[in-house]
Amino acid sequence: MVYNPKTKQKAYLYITLAIICWGLSNTFVELGLNSIPSFPFLFYRFAISAIILTPIIMAKKHKQIIHLLKNKFIWLLGIFESLGLMFQYIGQELQIPAGLATLIVLIYAIFVPFISWVVLKHKIKLYHLIAVIISFIGIFFILSNESLELLGNWSLSILGIIMLITSALFYGLYITYTSYIQNSYNNTLDSVSIFYVVLVIVALFSTISMIFTRSFVIPTPETWIWLICLVFISTIIAFYTYFLSMRTLSANQVSLLLLLQVIVPFTIEILIYGRFYNLYVTIGIIILFSSVFLSSFISYKTGKTNRKNYIKKEGYT
Repeated sequence: MVYNPKTKQKAYLYITLAIICWGLSNTFVELGLNSIPSFPFLFYRFAISAIILTPIIMAKKHKQIIHLLKNKFIWLLGIFESLGLMFQYIGQELQIPAGLATLIVLIYAIFVPFISWVVLKHKIKLYHLIAVIISFIGIFFILSNESLELLGNWSLSILGIIMLITSALFYGLYITYTSYIQNSYNNTLDSVSIFYVVLVIVALFSTISMIFTRSFVIPTPETWIWLICLVFISTIIAFYTYFLSMRTLSANQVSLLLLLQVIVPFTIEILIYGRFYNLYVTIGIIILFSSVFLSSFISYKTGKTNRKNYIKKEGYT
């Protein structure tokens, strides 16, 4: 048995790319939803992604795709992601501002350690919980332009907040069960195949939702631009690199790292548009980044020490 440290490094590179791509999705979705309802937008995003990948995937991996479609846990994965997206879109349509909606949805990072404890039998590590709490303090500062005012606004839709918390729960289940599937099959399942099947399941559920809500709309030329960006960058690339990272990283690690996606839109506006934010936002970014970095570093060092002890005990090289 040979331990290859480059495997962990690659996993961090994969999740970093997923973070950047999903961080960009907020901008693409916001601009795209200006002229199209949420359910058709969700349908186009995943249906187009699945259609693009179908000839490529099915040509080489059709047997494994058929096998995965018979796996109940893969279906659970697709259902959890579908419900997470749907409840998030519904919550945002119920007059919950984008900044506060983002803050509520990121509660999935709190759910994951407890779901992992039940599903994966992973111990809840104190340093991880502390990092999550500190990260939320950072996120609160980042969203301070809206959050400080809105948290005291009792006219907000209670139903909208419940929808967003429910969305966070399903995202937490999605992340945990991704790790469960990889661990259960000892990483023998192809990440590309899992990624494709999940896309197909989400496309199916978004199609059903659109039909029931009778909200089919043909996108405008401008909407197509943002849809194409969302399809290639924030769906195909993001989901693919996410599944690759989950072959090595734990659900707890990934849930914490994904909080960094909230920084991406601010970074783009600073670098490209030259926009500067107040001191609260700057402090929040520093707190969030420091918390995630320190937690990941502690996790990496702990895992490295455990591997060395195991190798020494078993006599492996």
